[in-house]
Amino acid sequence: MSPLPNLAMQGRGGAMHTGAFIGVHATRPRGGDGRLKRYWFVWDDGDRYLVQPLDGAYQPAGDVRPVSAATFRDDFEPQPGILAVPLRDFEPQPARDGVQGGEAGEDELEHELRAGFALGMTRLRNGDREGALRLFEHVLATEEGVGPVHKHLFTEFGIHLRKRRLLKTACDFHRRVLALSPEDSHAHFNAARALYEDGDIDAAVRHLNHSLNISPDLEPASLFLAYIERHRPAGEGAGSGGTTTGTTQETRR
Repeated sequence: MSPLPNLAMQGRGGAMHTGAFIGVHATRPRGGDGRLKRYWFVWDDGDRYLVQPLDGAYQPAGDVRPVSAATFRDDFEPQPGILAVPLRDFEPQPARDGVQGGEAGEDELEHELRAGFALGMTRLRNGDREGALRLFEHVLATEEGVGPVHKHLFTEFGIHLRKRRLLKTACDFHRRVLALSPEDSHAHFNAARALYEDGDIDAAVRHLNHSLNISPDLEPASLFLAYIERHRPAGEGAGSGGTTTGTTQETRR
């Protein structure tokens, strides 16, 4: 499972790539000036890594290329103090709930939210759990300019925190999505996933039922609810937990 939101990347040649962005890393040229570093965007792509060279302003300066896990471990050093993050390629979205997608201010806010989350994930990978949680809380508490158009961001963040087993923080992100869009059936489904894995089975069932009341044909929600009912002993209440394997899927809006 990828620890960070899967981002679309486009190299200068136009080819699209996917991976989980894990921050800026640096390498030193072999046989060259030991003080000279080269900086890269890095994405975790499962059994390998994808890297993209950066210029002096931390902007992409070449195509995305794969490197092996062994090469990455030996040659690349994380640079948690560099906050540069790639921007996702996207099409301007139609107006939703009175907010027009694709506006410059909105783009800047999305970039800032992603940057804060990416830095938090980098700190988490480097063992600074408390620092990571403070950054996640800062992202979560952002109010100015945030509206329903941003719910996809908090959804992504919640899903990936759940996959990293930061379950209570993941639940908080999904609650933020529901505050932005309370009648979003997909948001209730994703909240149910996090709550279930955090052990709050009754709350998970409530959100699944709410999801199906809104969208009766939402198959992932019905499958997940059926899974819980099959595996939950009769009369069992909140406080039991578990993790589904291969029975459900995240839904995104």
